[in-house]
Amino acid sequence: MGLQIETNHNNAVRLAKPLDIGRLEGLLNFDLPNCTLEYRKITKSTNDDAKQAVEQGVKGTYLFVADQQTDGKGRRGRKWQTPANSSLALSLMITQAKRFDAGILAQAAAVGLTKGLRQPYSVDVHIKWPNDAVIKGKKVGGALVEQVNGALIIGLGANLNVAPKIINRSSYPATSLASEIGKPVDRELVICSVASSLIDAISDMNHNPDHLFDNYVNLSRLIGKRVTVETNHELKQGIVKTFASNGSIVIIEQRTKRTLEIVSGTLKTDSA
Repeated sequence: MGLQIETNHNNAVRLAKPLDIGRLEGLLNFDLPNCTLEYRKITKSTNDDAKQAVEQGVKGTYLFVADQQTDGKGRRGRKWQTPANSSLALSLMITQAKRFDAGILAQAAAVGLTKGLRQPYSVDVHIKWPNDAVIKGKKVGGALVEQVNGALIIGLGANLNVAPKIINRSSYPATSLASEIGKPVDRELVICSVASSLIDAISDMNHNPDHLFDNYVNLSRLIGKRVTVETNHELKQGIVKTFASNGSIVIIEQRTKRTLEIVSGTLKTDSA
């Protein structure tokens, strides 16, 4: 049984509290001593906060974290709002970073988010191509990657202590970490876990891309599944064969039996 979470007028868990910044800084200083925390009680978008810092000439590795995000952005211009004191909304900014193809960055973001969500509570979280995190086919989080003026910015969002009835959409079922484990989660612990896993994935992208790719494949349950991919206003249906190191998905098209490598698109499946 999932947790029945009561919510207040902000659609957050009734007993939810703002982040304990002192505790979060302590956890981050232990795991990521070279990363500076920037906290916002409320913000439009942590990615926008990071981009503003880049434009102001800030240098180094920074983690922007918010207790509430009102105008977060997802892939293809989708909006993602974070109810107060309930979820994960962060952006990692690394200045003077190497430039990578968008597909490889999406893989690193997905691996970092998924592994980070799995670890604190041993939850069976998987990747849904290209960069969503899902539990039993229901979306729990996603990523947005941007490269701005020589800086890498990776924004991650996840439903932690949010009631599923608030976030569910008929077109894409969603869930929260709390609902899946049956109790509220420790947000400071999860945020630190996700940030640490993301740094590890970026390190692999720079120094051990084969390891990053293996992690991506192992964290996906799509291989062998029948899927529909919408790309450039076309629908491609088939069986997932594998992925490519450039971030593409490779399918055997149902109609023609051809092997298709699809660089970007929106994937739908009954079991992700």
